[in-house]
Amino acid sequence: MQYTALVSDSRKVIPGCLFFCKGKQFKKEYLVSAMEKGAAAYVSETDLGVDLPCILVPDIRRAMAEYSKDFFGDPSASLCLAGLTGTKGKSTALYFLKSIMERSSLCGEGRFGYLSSIDDYDGTKTVESHLTTPEAIELNEMLANMVKSGIVYAGMEVSSQALKYDRSYGLRFRAGCFTNFSEDHIGPDEHSDIEDYFSSKLKLISQCESFIVNLNSDRAEDVLDACIREKNEGKLRKIICFRVSYPFENDLNEDLIGKAKAAADGFYEAEHIRKDGGLTTFDVSGIGEVSITMPGLFNVENALTAAIFAAEFGAGTEEIKDGLLNARAAGRMEVYRNESKDMVAIVDFAHNEFAFDNIFSSVKQEYPGYRIVAVFGCPGNKAPERRIGMPRSAAKYADYVYVTEDDPFREDPEDICREVYGNLLSFGGKGEIVVNREEAIKKAIENAGEKSVILCLAKGRDTFMHRQEFDPYVSDPVLVSAVLERIK
Repeated sequence: MQYTALVSDSRKVIPGCLFFCKGKQFKKEYLVSAMEKGAAAYVSETDLGVDLPCILVPDIRRAMAEYSKDFFGDPSASLCLAGLTGTKGKSTALYFLKSIMERSSLCGEGRFGYLSSIDDYDGTKTVESHLTTPEAIELNEMLANMVKSGIVYAGMEVSSQALKYDRSYGLRFRAGCFTNFSEDHIGPDEHSDIEDYFSSKLKLISQCESFIVNLNSDRAEDVLDACIREKNEGKLRKIICFRVSYPFENDLNEDLIGKAKAAADGFYEAEHIRKDGGLTTFDVSGIGEVSITMPGLFNVENALTAAIFAAEFGAGTEEIKDGLLNARAAGRMEVYRNESKDMVAIVDFAHNEFAFDNIFSSVKQEYPGYRIVAVFGCPGNKAPERRIGMPRSAAKYADYVYVTEDDPFREDPEDICREVYGNLLSFGGKGEIVVNREEAIKKAIENAGEKSVILCLAKGRDTFMHRQEFDPYVSDPVLVSAVLERIK
């Protein structure tokens, strides 16, 4: 039977569509509404007893992915697609790759498709993203739009939720990467424990032709072992590994390096990292001297990830260098200064303890002698471990913290703030609660004083505040710029 559309939201039903009964919150009344609006049939794990043809399936999410892939003509098979998973760095690495590919002769007219937690471009439009990885129907439709518009090269972030719940099931990636790993997204509506989180991310490997392993990451050897198993079983064609030699860290485990070199079909090293004004410069084997303008020494890993993707796609060395130098990622390590340049504000999406430790320690190194002030909150109804980890990291590094609202969803933002603030104090931190985020940022900058770095964290360039709905929010960069303009 031919259907006019695939739909999983009863508010979006059109006559002749196939309706999917998906989600823990699904109610029979949604199906009745879909039937009244003209749905032709429904897909469900149980017969819901309505006068409409029913397609019974054992796994509704897997079925959504399979139907979507077929309905939209298996679009990932027609794309040279990069997939990035990991706890952090996905967006920044993807934007580094975007910058390279838009300057590459491979893309022609600079057209590179992408799906990120910042925004999405499917060849027809650019829209702000509300999900790191869309549901299977929307995901395959976006990829199909890329194919129709003539895009050949594309990249996407693949979240652990997308892998666990089969949003990305059936997609084929020319290359994939596990950027790094730390504890996050553990909770009743996310992952049951850290092993569930880790194993969900590992699922990406079997969907890739080639896979990039970051040897600087926690659990790198486990990722490498998974790649070796997939390759031995004929599911993975190529393993590429890289390491970054930081000036402030001891060398990585030499046994792991030896194992990686023996297993890898390609091996990259970034060495001799140095700061030169606003540039971070380093040497990459096989590519040469590379410079990036994005602050944060951890961005060397993100830049190298993108460089390897681009090299795998066939981009030239000079294209890679030019793309990395000119790359920007909206809401990621965006730096703002007042007129006298004695006050620095940084907007970043860092939203867990691992990312906090990275950004705080990097700021400590790059702005010696500066006072560090942080503004952040924790989300509602997800990742409860952040309410401990983020204030623990802030207490370790920040001189003062403003605890504020950040996507409270169905929870009371004041309750979340009190919990986070209590944990901050228990770890020896100093600060206060300012629930209204706009007021918190304004107060943080106005009270910071000379030689201060103000870190506005966890929302990046979001122009919404997720309460019961996605309410409009002016965005941290706009607020920061406006306040700094008044401070000479």
